[in-house]
Amino acid sequence: MNDLLKLAIEAHGGLEKWNQFKQVRIHMLVGGMLWAAKGQGDVISDSYFETNLREQYSRYPDFERAGQEAVAQPGRVAIIYKGNIADELLNPRDSFVDHTITTQWSKLQLVYFGSYAMWCYLTIPFSFTLPGFETKEIEPWHEAGETWRRLQVTFPDHLAYHSRVQVFYFDQAGLLKRHDYETEVSGGFAAAHYVFDYKEFQGIKLPTRRMVYPRDEQQRYIPEPLVVQIDLLDVTFS
Repeated sequence: MNDLLKLAIEAHGGLEKWNQFKQVRIHMLVGGMLWAAKGQGDVISDSYFETNLREQYSRYPDFERAGQEAVAQPGRVAIIYKGNIADELLNPRDSFVDHTITTQWSKLQLVYFGSYAMWCYLTIPFSFTLPGFETKEIEPWHEAGETWRRLQVTFPDHLAYHSRVQVFYFDQAGLLKRHDYETEVSGGFAAAHYVFDYKEFQGIKLPTRRMVYPRDEQQRYIPEPLVVQIDLLDVTFS
């Protein structure tokens, strides 16, 4: 484990504390232009989400209506109502071929995207210690009068992800400030993803606000449009 990853893990609560938990449940508000552009409006605008911490098995309980849930793994997403499969998609990533930022999604595609994205966000930086992840520190970045250290992370093939190689920016204390990736399921859209308002939940520090913007070729964020905003209202580890 390199020095920057060690610093980040300690700043976010430490592996000893993290290893006490297997799952996390959140209540969140979700906004930004992406959802309407994808034809999914307010489907997950005020939603609950649960996920395992060490594997990508996630669910949205009461998805759209009471008694219905949406579940996701890298190779399958499904909507289940009262124990019966209402809709299902196998190998969901294959369904995004030729998509752009404005290509509309089905409900199952929304669930796939939302699930893998939130798994990543909620497990940073601890997931980078899992088998198959590769990390290395790259040159620092100067922004807003600060110098942020940067960790380049290569995700293992068996997981779902925005892009296989992503870059994470940490301040001098080791807290995440920014996260860059190309959203492959939307035609490689380049994103600069900022995090704010850290709070501690059962010994784990998480940012409670996320704001995602386009990114230009010089790796600078473009202030409009606001593509995604996520606000965490409650977090419970178990």
